[in-house]
Amino acid sequence: MTRTSTASTSLVDPLSLAMTLDNVNACLFHNTPIPIAQRLEAARWVAERLGGPRAYRGLYAPTTADLARGFRVFTGEVFTHASARHIAGEEAARTLILLDAPDPAVRETLDRVAVIIDAFARVIPTQKLPQPDARGWYCCGKCTVAYWRYLRVSTLADADDLLTQGIQQLKAHRLGNGTWRRFPFWYTLLALLEIDSPEALDELRYAASASERTLRRPPRNDPYARRRYAIAERALARV
Repeated sequence: MTRTSTASTSLVDPLSLAMTLDNVNACLFHNTPIPIAQRLEAARWVAERLGGPRAYRGLYAPTTADLARGFRVFTGEVFTHASARHIAGEEAARTLILLDAPDPAVRETLDRVAVIIDAFARVIPTQKLPQPDARGWYCCGKCTVAYWRYLRVSTLADADDLLTQGIQQLKAHRLGNGTWRRFPFWYTLLALLEIDSPEALDELRYAASASERTLRRPPRNDPYARRRYAIAERALARV
């Protein structure tokens, strides 16, 4: 269960990278201040997972429990196998950047990760891309969203250009009902909501009909359902 930040509550779930990131991201989503002690504790715990067992290409590693039950992202989708490992690494890097913990060791891991991600994201087999020369994409829709979420907060020199080119290709995957082929709807919508660009706004407008369908009835008493309802509200407010 996601916890709310308090002076006495740790954000770290020692058995799960997914739940640790979820606890932090719940605070960020609701603009809940995170005390510096909790910020440092969470950042150091995540940073120590760099290059751990089953890490994707040397990124931050999910735990054994995460891999056994699937890696759940903030919007509730669960990913498995290589996707879980890749998404875990990108989501961890993004969360560490946003935590902005004043710890040189944490920042050093982020510098290393920036080099790793920049290298592997530029050598994807072209047959897996929407266009042979596409940039700003990774191997599949769900992994591409994780990559976009990292790019949005990264300091890579061409991050904005990569995001622009990547999101431009999303239009080719529209299904006509406000959703996309190959792209998990809520995870994608959240990423677009956090990106301030004309391309992202265009996709939010396209997704408005699906967001409106969500708001026609109250959300279930479930944290992920409530988050999706809030995301739909925020997405419609943007358009």
